[in-house]
Amino acid sequence: MGPQILMGEGALQPRLARPELDEMKRAECLQIILKWTGAKLDQGEYENANLHATDNKKNTALHYAAAAGMKKCVEILVNREADLFAENEDRETPCDCAEKQHHKELALSLESQMVFRVTPDGVEAEYTALDHRELYEGLRPQELRRLKDMLIVETADMLQTPLFTAEALLRAHDWDRENLLEAWMSNAQECCQRSGVHMPSAPPSGYNAWDTLPSPRTPRTTRSSITSPDEISLTPGDDGRTLVRAGNIARGGDTYRETQL
Repeated sequence: MGPQILMGEGALQPRLARPELDEMKRAECLQIILKWTGAKLDQGEYENANLHATDNKKNTALHYAAAAGMKKCVEILVNREADLFAENEDRETPCDCAEKQHHKELALSLESQMVFRVTPDGVEAEYTALDHRELYEGLRPQELRRLKDMLIVETADMLQTPLFTAEALLRAHDWDRENLLEAWMSNAQECCQRSGVHMPSAPPSGYNAWDTLPSPRTPRTTRSSITSPDEISLTPGDDGRTLVRAGNIARGGDTYRETQL
C-alpha cells in the first residue's frame, strides 16, 4: 500500500498553533514545489508547477497564501509572476482575500503591486493607442488674435458697422457669426441692445443694405465693399494729381489721400 496524505490540508493552509514556524516551513515547501520538474514535453520544455492552477472554487495558490496572511509565500509567488488579478468564483482577488481576513498590511502591499504592475499586453496596447491617436495642436495667441481680427473686419464690413461695434456683437454671441447674423436678421435693434451697443445708422445708398444680407447658412461669394488696403481704385484729379480712395472699414465711410504722380 502506497503512501497516503492523512491530513486534510495543503502546503499553504495555515496552522494557528505555530504561525511563524508554520509560515517558514510552508515557504520552504512552496520553493521545493516551484523548483520541481517533471517529464519532458513535446515542445522541449519540462513539466513544472502551474502557478495559475485553480481549485473547484477558482482559488489560486496566491489566493490561499494571501488569505492565510503568509507574507513570505505571497512574496515568492509574486516574484514568480503569479496573477495578481485572478478572481475566484466570488470575484475576489488575492488582495480581497487578504483584506477579508484582516491582513491589512499584506492587502495594502498587494494593492500597490496591482497598481504598478503592467503586463506586456497592456504596454503593447498603450503604444498601439498612441500610434493611432490623432494629434491636435492648439492655436498660438498670435494666430488666434489674427483670426479674431479677420472675423471682426468681415463682420463689420457685412453689417456696415464700426469695428468696435462688430467686436461687441461677436463677443455677445460667443464669436459665432452665424448666430449673430440670425439674431441680426430677426431684430437688429434688440440684437444691439443685448450686446450693449447702440444701433448704428442705416447704410447709405449704394452700400450693402441690411435687408439684403446673405443667409448666415450660405457662404458669401462676393464682397460688398473695400475691406483691405490692397483693394485700391484710382480716380484722376483736376490738377494732374490722383486721389487714392481706400475703404475705411473702421468707420464705414471713406477717406482720401492725395499722392503726387
